[in-house]
Amino acid sequence: MPTYFKLEGSNVKRILFSILRLLPLFLIAPEARAQGCSDAGVCTVGSLGVAADSGSSSRHTLQLAYQFALGEQSTQQHFLTAQWDARLSDLWSFQVKLPVQWVHGNLGNHGGLGDVTTSFNANIPLGRAAFRPGAGMRWNSSDANAMRDGRALPMPYQRSLGTKDLLVFTALVHPRWRFGAGIQLPLSGESGNQFDTLGLNPSDRAYAYFPSVNLDRKPDLALRYDRLWQRGNWDMETGMVLIWKLQEATIRRTNELPIELEGSDGPTLNLAAVLRYFPGGDRQGQSLAISWANPVHVRPVRPDGLTRSAILGISWQNRF
Repeated sequence: MPTYFKLEGSNVKRILFSILRLLPLFLIAPEARAQGCSDAGVCTVGSLGVAADSGSSSRHTLQLAYQFALGEQSTQQHFLTAQWDARLSDLWSFQVKLPVQWVHGNLGNHGGLGDVTTSFNANIPLGRAAFRPGAGMRWNSSDANAMRDGRALPMPYQRSLGTKDLLVFTALVHPRWRFGAGIQLPLSGESGNQFDTLGLNPSDRAYAYFPSVNLDRKPDLALRYDRLWQRGNWDMETGMVLIWKLQEATIRRTNELPIELEGSDGPTLNLAAVLRYFPGGDRQGQSLAISWANPVHVRPVRPDGLTRSAILGISWQNRF
């Protein structure tokens, strides 16, 4: 444990106090910040999830998490996710995530079961570290074309991306740090979303959203680095996540060729932190955590609805 940082006593109190002081900045004034935190799934799947999990010897891990996020046009997004990890052997593990989400905004409300993610992970020991490659799928729960009053809702309101996506990822994990990379490849082409701003009056509230009619998302490349500190009953994880959209997304209006959305490719850079407490002091048992993520650089055009200006979460985890 480096001597310049001790996660104990008064330091923990100062961290918690600082987080509480910063909450109003993320919840009250979203217009003052850029949009970001646009994870389509690959940034937190398998070995790219919580770095602290890398040292667990438990056979099963169950996690229940709630997240509140601010999306495009200050939409309020609520996510409740159940996650189960099973260690099938010393080499292989399996993970499944089942999310439920609810979105409230100036165009209405919508919610339901989100896209389910499943993945397999290998664990190859390398001294104190481990090499953890894996692959998985994001399974769409709908065609991403929920409607209100006969009009299609834009993507920030949709509970699904509307496509089946392949996730391929890897991580080099150490008890104190993690480097990870992954790519997310949409396999089923266009979503079924029919929201368009063409012909809308600029005074219409829907005009401020990005068009996504027959949206064809392109691959996401994710790179992340995390640093982990452990002290007593506390873990703290801080990190940064770079998400690079490799090509411009396209939309397609009826009987027209695809239209490239200029500015929809390129990077989004996010900062994130997790503070986890183990009530019994046993890292193979139960834990409680609070998490935060916020962008520092974003793409100017964001038709996929994944963009959030801030994410705050709480979670309960049990390893057994």
